[in-house]
Amino acid sequence: MPLCIENPMNKSVPSVLHLFESYLPHSQNWAFRMLHNLPSANTYIAALHYVNNQFKVPEFTFIENPDYAGHKMLERAEEQEAGLWSKLFSRLKNNILFSKYLSHLASQINLHKIDILHAHFAHTAWYFLPLKKITGRPFIISFYGFDYESLPFTYPKWLDRYKTIFNEADLFICEGSHGASILERYGCPAEKILIVHLGIDFIKAPYFARVKEPGRLNLIQMSNMAEKKGHIYTLQAFVKAHSQCPNMTLTLVGAGNDELKKYLIDYCIQYDILSKVRFIEQIDSGTMYEFLKDFDVMIQPSTYASNRDCEGGAPVVLLDAQATGMPVISTRHCDIPEEVLHGVTGILSEERDTDNLAQSIRTFYEMGREDYNRFARNARVHVKNHFDVKHTSQVMDDLYGMVRNLSDVPQKATNNPLVSGIAMALLSFNTALRAVYDNQKMKATVTKASNMASEIPFVPLITEM
Repeated sequence: MPLCIENPMNKSVPSVLHLFESYLPHSQNWAFRMLHNLPSANTYIAALHYVNNQFKVPEFTFIENPDYAGHKMLERAEEQEAGLWSKLFSRLKNNILFSKYLSHLASQINLHKIDILHAHFAHTAWYFLPLKKITGRPFIISFYGFDYESLPFTYPKWLDRYKTIFNEADLFICEGSHGASILERYGCPAEKILIVHLGIDFIKAPYFARVKEPGRLNLIQMSNMAEKKGHIYTLQAFVKAHSQCPNMTLTLVGAGNDELKKYLIDYCIQYDILSKVRFIEQIDSGTMYEFLKDFDVMIQPSTYASNRDCEGGAPVVLLDAQATGMPVISTRHCDIPEEVLHGVTGILSEERDTDNLAQSIRTFYEMGREDYNRFARNARVHVKNHFDVKHTSQVMDDLYGMVRNLSDVPQKATNNPLVSGIAMALLSFNTALRAVYDNQKMKATVTKASNMASEIPFVPLITEM
């Protein structure tokens, strides 16, 4: 059920400015889904770069950029190919321009009477954090993926920057418990961390009653070409399973890293499976569900990359697949076990364990219609119960409303007025959120599935909750 906060204070609808570096790459469409389904909050968008008109909908108000604004203002001088003096001059110039841009945004925040600032990704938050002091507005930060571990691992100075944002920002949003544990490990106060699942527009996801017979399998992986997505482990498992599963295909949908793609194609040639593997750069989001209809299982062996890049939460496309009644083969990586229930909506392996991935492929290859249908129905019900964006957006909307109302209440003098003054209210809200996402029915299902792991494919059937 949606979480609704009854508050006797000001009931006015909050206006929220969402801060992005780029708005919005297609691969981040989950952010659009969340914002577009907010039931009441007024949505404003500010970004250094607007890259996709598909997401520039009339329901949102977009803060247009001055002519001087752009990505170059955030470029690190050490990455520019120039001499020392040129680097220093470039850094100074960018700092001046960005300070000017922040003043521009501050004037727009006051003009539009913005109540709350919400930065998406930690690196974006760091650069826009001065707006909190300039405007006095509450500042919320959402972590998603590379900003959890890859950014501070690659550039250690970000660990100190994280300490600053943990101290100065008011709230931090994570997709699941894994991401929340990372922030706590870095030193973020637990009472500032809220878990709000990303979701999908469930009502738009059709259920396909696929006919799965033993002795055939059409696999699909749909993700950007990146090390953390585990494409090479998909192919290695495919090769290991192929001798026992000859009537099998694999489709890889995704672009991004041309060097990785070439390596994957060369691997297919080396092991003589290129005739079984199809590479597709991209499909139109409007036809995605219809495209998925022709496949039996989605495979996504996510893993930590060499630079500590990770999913942070879990790939939203796994929810899209399950909503259509498609089981998933994946890994126990980050929050994937919350999206994919082992032995119930799919089968999970440890990261990089290609032997078990191959066994998962063989299990579904040999699976008959009845057992497959149990996985399929479980997958759809699980997404409906826990990842419908209508519910998750309602939770976010309630959060905005509470922060908007409580930020009007006079607070005691402190380094962090919002959190210090309303700590108990936020703690109560966080407790209510965990009641939504960690409900006993979901825990019972996971426990039951774990106990029955040895019985796969004889999986339990989830009933409507």
